[in-house]
Amino acid sequence: MKLAALAVLPFLLAPGVAVAQSDDAASPSGAVTAAADSAAAPRVVYHRSSLEELAALPGTVAYIPFDLLLTASEFAVAAIWEQRLLDRFKSWLTTADGRLGVRPLAATSIGTGARLFYKDAFGFDAELTSSRGTSSTKRNHHILVLDLPHGLLLRGRSHMTLRYRKQPGESFYGIGNDSRLETRSRFLQEDMEFSFSHSRQLGDALRLDGGIGYHSVDIREGEYGIEPGSQSRYSAAQVAGIDGLTRLIEADLGLGASFVDVPGSPTAGNKMLVRAGYTRALKGEELSHASLTVVSEQFHQLLYRRILSLRLGVDWRQTIGDDRVPFYALAKVGGNLSVRGYDRGRFRDRGAAFATLTYKYPIWKLVDGTLFYEAGRTFHSPDELTFEDWHPSYGGGVRIWVPDGVVFQQSISHSSEQTRLLFSFRTDF
Repeated sequence: MKLAALAVLPFLLAPGVAVAQSDDAASPSGAVTAAADSAAAPRVVYHRSSLEELAALPGTVAYIPFDLLLTASEFAVAAIWEQRLLDRFKSWLTTADGRLGVRPLAATSIGTGARLFYKDAFGFDAELTSSRGTSSTKRNHHILVLDLPHGLLLRGRSHMTLRYRKQPGESFYGIGNDSRLETRSRFLQEDMEFSFSHSRQLGDALRLDGGIGYHSVDIREGEYGIEPGSQSRYSAAQVAGIDGLTRLIEADLGLGASFVDVPGSPTAGNKMLVRAGYTRALKGEELSHASLTVVSEQFHQLLYRRILSLRLGVDWRQTIGDDRVPFYALAKVGGNLSVRGYDRGRFRDRGAAFATLTYKYPIWKLVDGTLFYEAGRTFHSPDELTFEDWHPSYGGGVRIWVPDGVVFQQSISHSSEQTRLLFSFRTDF
């Protein structure tokens, strides 16, 4: 009814039509006069010319992807927010008692896979995550985690982890901040890890965790690409760890702090991580080293849900005696976590630093857009860490989130070397 009234209203207010009828209009002659006036002065309907339509065509075509993206985002968020699609999906993939379930996941860094969990299996909570690259012959990543019962050994939560990873097409460009694209070579890295870790919450904002484990790394010639194999280009004397199998004992200790308001999409506060580690090579291999990582991100709200954040990080490897750091354990710039416009491991050295400035703005309900600028560089000694020769990249993206975490995120990042499209989908919170 309201729409019908609104449709009739313009005609009621149009010239020549009175809202309250006059004496002339009430008479037959008055009706004829009004009709004549209306016929004599018809309403003018404006149409764009063909030239105007042609001029507007590029803008119309350019807007189509944005229109489709907004429509798809609106539909997705409506399904998640109003129809509680995510909760229904998770319930559908979980048994009635909540003990057994599966969660799909996909990301540029790990491929496509799923997480299978089983709660209270002989007193343990078991979780198996398995993912593959675009084909079964490419990247493989499988992780089995057993959560020990609370308080069985220590206060807090303890985990036993078995991890297998095979990456056939990894790239190595050399060591140093000035490595060049033409020096690219390929190698295959196969890892097997077994570790015990423990974490404990220190109040509402602080978390302490640490672990110890065994790690074997096998480096072989790469299986993909026309680039030469890394082992054929470099010797063990030139690049540490390039010559086959290495067995390591690793230990680390980390302290995390989270002073933010909304974990899934902070609008204010700070998040920080400090982690120190020690790696000792077995069987006399001179590859023992220590590591230190510090990452901090500060969030500031400019306007409602328009957030500016600054993320800073530094990574350092310290040799032990005359030992050297294996090339696969060096600090890195490039990948899916920092300076995303470059390949993973594009720049490697004993130290690395990066900075990321991000502007986050609301699109619709649980959909946010992001714009970011980031830069990083590697260095061989602390005195080489200057504000010169940083490698920049920039881009933007869109993400769908819930209070517990990000469900879907897609971004595009551009650097002087390439443009990378990255995505991540997860429901494992």
